[in-house]
Amino acid sequence: MTDFRFIEAKFATQEQAESVVRKLTALRGNRFRIERVQPPGAAAHPSSAHAEFADEAGIGMTSADAGTDLPFSLSVQIPAMAVEQAISVIRAANGYVR
Repeated sequence: MTDFRFIEAKFATQEQAESVVRKLTALRGNRFRIERVQPPGAAAHPSSAHAEFADEAGIGMTSADAGTDLPFSLSVQIPAMAVEQAISVIRAANGYVR
């Protein structure tokens, strides 16, 4: 059985995030989720769907975790042996890996 890791990245545009999804699919990535992040102060709590995904993914998300003001977030499950390659793909698309 393959060991998987979750990666969360942020992007300036939806197109950047979508282009990374296509490339990460080739690395056998799955459970992709792209969402628009609300501006700081717009919501006190994440949506229940986002919170559910974060719990399932083992990601503890708080507003302090935002890290950047990039408006698009991509979460993905990647085989452990492909994590470094996935991070390179994300960075090549001007993404920020958390």
